[in-house]
Amino acid sequence: MTVSLSQHDTVNVLMSNSYWAWPQAVQQIFQPCGVNVLMANDTNDIVKIIDNRKVHLAIIDNSIDNESGLKALDIIRKQDKLMPCLLLAGDVNDKLLAGALKLNVCSVLAKPINIVQLANQMNKIFRKYYSCDIFGQANDLLGNYLTEHKVELTDKKISLRLSIKKKK
Repeated sequence: MTVSLSQHDTVNVLMSNSYWAWPQAVQQIFQPCGVNVLMANDTNDIVKIIDNRKVHLAIIDNSIDNESGLKALDIIRKQDKLMPCLLLAGDVNDKLLAGALKLNVCSVLAKPINIVQLANQMNKIFRKYYSCDIFGQANDLLGNYLTEHKVELTDKKISLRLSIKKKK
């Protein structure tokens, strides 16, 4: 099913808040495109966000709050059967892939995450589901981000140096 986004729509991406700098990096990179990243600390937050906001994409870390990413995706599917979802996983195995397929996950990305691959996957999803090319200029965005934040590319891996403020 394809739904068109108008240029006035706010694009909301739900992300599970893992215990590493990934969600903050994604937010900094895609915010200039008009993407609003909604952070969920646990499955209860996921339910609240989906109940109260239009979410266009969910990016779930397989280690959310010591729960399985598949469990979080199952909860999302009970709330919204059609929302496109990406799963991030450190251990991509047959059991995980079978579960992701059963839950109609668009893509499973292995950690460590390649930011260019993520941008390309997001672009494919938004083209397919929303007839929207919001991430079509992902390489330009990434190039600007990498330059501004002095991110080093070594051996095709991205090393992020972010200053993240700890929550009190």
